Amino acid sequence: MMAGMDIERPHALRRRWTKRVLLFVIASSLLAGVTLGVSRLKPALPLVDRQAILVGTVQRGLFLREVRGAGTLAPEEEIWVTAGIEGRIQRLPLKPGVQVHPDTILIEMVNPSLDLELLQGGEALKAAQADLLSRETEYEDQVLTLKSDIAELEDEYKTTKLESSGNEEMCRRGYLPGVKLDLTKLKLESIERKIKYKKQTLARYESTREERLAAVQGQVEQARATIRYKQEQAERLKVRAGVAGVLMEFSAEAVGLGKQVAAGTVLAKVVDPLRLKAQLKISEHQARDLAISLPAQIEVMNQMVEGKVIRINPGVVDGSVTVDVALNGNAPQGSRPDLSISGVIEIERVADAVFVERPVSANGNAAGQLFKLNAREGTALRVPVVYGRMSAMTVEVVKGLNPGDQVIVSEISQWDHEDKLRIK
Repeated sequence: MMAGMDIERPHALRRRWTKRVLLFVIASSLLAGVTLGVSRLKPALPLVDRQAILVGTVQRGLFLREVRGAGTLAPEEEIWVTAGIEGRIQRLPLKPGVQVHPDTILIEMVNPSLDLELLQGGEALKAAQADLLSRETEYEDQVLTLKSDIAELEDEYKTTKLESSGNEEMCRRGYLPGVKLDLTKLKLESIERKIKYKKQTLARYESTREERLAAVQGQVEQARATIRYKQEQAERLKVRAGVAGVLMEFSAEAVGLGKQVAAGTVLAKVVDPLRLKAQLKISEHQARDLAISLPAQIEVMNQMVEGKVIRINPGVVDGSVTVDVALNGNAPQGSRPDLSISGVIEIERVADAVFVERPVSANGNAAGQLFKLNAREGTALRVPVVYGRMSAMTVEVVKGLNPGDQVIVSEISQWDHEDKLRIK
């Protein structure tokens, strides 16, 4: 064996392997223990910023059931002005927004056919009047002729009467034969009969004057009535407001210079600006308990006006119900139709109830869940609650909360899988 040469010892090699195995076992055990410990740790609570949530406090006392809605002012009565006759629009003297009176002319129209009919009616009246005058003249001539005949017969009767008296005296003295006297008496009797007949004819003419002229007089009156009717139609070509108020609008489809409109066409709308009502749009889910005569408060130009419900539209449009509210007194100065407003309708007053600001997820007469705050621990714990009656801004709490409790009323769906939150 050479000097200085290392000799490998078997027992040293075993010690090194034993040491390595021992270190591996210890390391594996430590790693398993750490893994087990980490797996058993609970996850950290979600951290919520106090400024990012809305918190409501449970109260007890007077609970007002209300519904809220936005809307506009509207006239209590809308007068739709229509065309009384067919015509073509020639002039529009006014613009929407002006004050009008019943006789104010809104639209002027023309109708050439009506002008022609008026001219023809005038000619027909002149013809009928001329015919009437001719008939009246003819009648007067006949009456005058009869009266003249009667006068002549009466003169003849007087003359014959004198002649008869003379003949009677001469016959009595024997100067004249009796036959002559008899002839004179016969002539008197004939004249008397003629006078009586003429007078009867005259009386019959005078008593039947109206009947004799009635037909022609009727033609005159008919012609006059036709002209009056045509003149009234011509007057309707000037479309008037009919009532006092404000001209709100012209019909965009029907009104325009040169446009031809038919009788009955809607042309304009006139309203009374002092007699206004509120029209609120109420969500269909909140409208189920509405009733006529419920009190309401309407905010008009930052002023509160009292009112009451007078009509509830039976239909639903775009998820809302239109409710008409009559104002107690006139609307504030400066109010006008279509002015934007908001309002609150009071449904019920509950003298003693537990309630809280209405959470986003709350439904009336249903169960729900809220996060109740624990100020001392700085946490919020999910708790079950039962809601009762709903209001516009609050909801009744039947079970699960007590007066003074504070709960998160803003959106909590992002923590649906959490039972507890940490509030900073």
